[in-house]
Amino acid sequence: MTLGASINPPTEITREFNGTIVVDTVVAVSALDHRVDSLHATGTMTYGGKDKMNLPWRGTVEMSIAIKDNLTVGLGFEVRPYRSAEYVDPLGNVSSPWLASSIFRVAAHYRAAEWLTLRAGVTTFDENFSGVTPALRGEPVSYPIYSLGCGVEFMGARVNVAYEYSDRKFVDAWSNAASINRQIGNTIVASVAYQLPALF
Repeated sequence: MTLGASINPPTEITREFNGTIVVDTVVAVSALDHRVDSLHATGTMTYGGKDKMNLPWRGTVEMSIAIKDNLTVGLGFEVRPYRSAEYVDPLGNVSSPWLASSIFRVAAHYRAAEWLTLRAGVTTFDENFSGVTPALRGEPVSYPIYSLGCGVEFMGARVNVAYEYSDRKFVDAWSNAASINRQIGNTIVASVAYQLPALF
């Protein structure tokens, strides 16, 4: 069994920004010769400022267990207490717009042969926000992420391919309507590596 942990100390992120907005305003409309013409007034506006985020302590604990010589199971838990995070806007107003969330992972690594490795995992992912009318007030939007992968080794070359599927779905219910929010993610990652043979 292998056990590991990591801790992220409180972090302050500061951003300075500035820009220019071009304004085009219709000030009058006239109809001449069966045409409708409009008179415009244009101008520019500049803006700028500085805001910052204060993030609290965060941490991750992970554990892997070798059940057999060719089978390893891993568990991971990440704590993100962003409910205590603070955002300071350019006017100095302080707010805490996020929710506390966590991420739980379970994965398996199986070496089917000397040249073939199979991997699978599932993650319970919590966002840092909630729907407008959740069943439980203050609970973040949560959804699973599934992943499958394999690795092939041949004559010093190694090819790894992984596929990840996620389906984030939540409903915002209003007095006379409902908004169904859904985002499906399909991600494929591949890597190729070659190890040169030792010369000495």
